[in-house]
Amino acid sequence: MVESITINPETRTSKILFFDKIDLTQFTSNVIPLFGPNGAGKSTLLQSIIDRGFRKSNDVTVNITKGIGTTFFAYRNSVDNFKNAEPRTIDQTYDPVFNKLKWDARLISEGQSVIFSIMDLLDHLYNEYKHVSESDVFVVLDEIDSGLSIDNIDVVMRKIKRITRISKQVQLMLSFNNPRVLKWFPEVLSMYDGTKIVLHTEDDMLREIVRHKKEFDKIRKTSKGRPKVYE
Repeated sequence: MVESITINPETRTSKILFFDKIDLTQFTSNVIPLFGPNGAGKSTLLQSIIDRGFRKSNDVTVNITKGIGTTFFAYRNSVDNFKNAEPRTIDQTYDPVFNKLKWDARLISEGQSVIFSIMDLLDHLYNEYKHVSESDVFVVLDEIDSGLSIDNIDVVMRKIKRITRISKQVQLMLSFNNPRVLKWFPEVLSMYDGTKIVLHTEDDMLREIVRHKKEFDKIRKTSKGRPKVYE
């Protein structure tokens, strides 16, 4: 299993995140939701893990329990949602299955397209890792609650919970904005300091955001923390 993630110094990722290490052993669940406002570095962290998992970058070091391999999977809504997906190879350009999925996704809402796009991955994880595998699995999910209704968030979170319940070899790290996720996974990773905190409601989320707002705005220095006003 992935026990910790170290953000390597003097990298682009280290200049964006507020911490240099994450201890995943502090979580009682194998699901690690990332909590923080827009601009806190959730997608940056997830992309860095994806790049490291597929050996494209050394911004982070993924520290894995010795003695067993780890397979990485990723779903990023901005890239892997069939509504947004572009062919990645010449073969895929002419792949009738890919083109049919992309065509079908055009006819439904973004939220429905998330469900349409991500369920293949979740079903694969559920079916493939019911039994003991030779490899652990680390799954990165970015923006999967984007455009989802409460009931569809429940559909996705329930599936994720089932996956980790039947297999202790599967870990998932996901970004979220909708407080409904907390109903399923109240232990979250704070993007302010890289530690575990427990949140149960939207009010809990807002209190954390307000508590860190002055420091966050000072470091980011974007419009002094205020949205622009257009007249």
